[in-house]
Amino acid sequence: MWRLTFSLADGVSHVHGATFGVIGDFDGSEFAPRSEPALLDGGPDFYAAQTFHGVPGPPVAMAWLGSWRYAKTQPSVGRRGVLSLARSLSLVAGSEATADGTITSTPVLGRRLERGAPLAASTWSRAPRRALHIEARGAIETTITGEHGPLATIRTSRDDVELVRHDDLGSGLDQTFRRPLRATDEHRIVLDHGTIEVFADRGRAPISALIFPGMEWSVSVDGDARLTEL
Repeated sequence: MWRLTFSLADGVSHVHGATFGVIGDFDGSEFAPRSEPALLDGGPDFYAAQTFHGVPGPPVAMAWLGSWRYAKTQPSVGRRGVLSLARSLSLVAGSEATADGTITSTPVLGRRLERGAPLAASTWSRAPRRALHIEARGAIETTITGEHGPLATIRTSRDDVELVRHDDLGSGLDQTFRRPLRATDEHRIVLDHGTIEVFADRGRAPISALIFPGMEWSVSVDGDARLTEL
């Protein structure tokens, strides 16, 4: 069984670009799909994913975090967009994988997470150059605040995960992104300075988005969660 990935710059339901995965068979010259295309990430800023050649184990992918809807107007100091975390891609076990093309996506953090500093509190404030890893169970609400107020809210329930980006960069577009949850209540979130990467439902429902917090930013988590500073 093979996985084919491709990206669209436009024409996706949330009006941003997106990367899709398709399950199928490949004979060396033709690919025969077994599933419909499925989003690898339900957010606005996961585009043009590329995998690494020769990596042992499941494929590892990285994508450009950015949307052509605002790539030329977003705040910038010498750059436009940033690469996502490296992600390990796997098929959902069982016949479900061939039916709907479900591909799980989990962050590859390795020793960085092992060497991280566990936090006792549920609130975290930091200047740039440090990131936050959140492991959560069940319903939680995570709020990210920047220099000029709230930037984004991440909510999980029994039925879905939702990312609301409060600062829409002047685009005038709907900035609420939601995906259904089906199997588990285990979620991971990685927040870096300017990026949100949510891996809900053990990686079945990722959502990624850019934010622009300024120099200072803070994170508050309400619910059953463990925080680690990276």
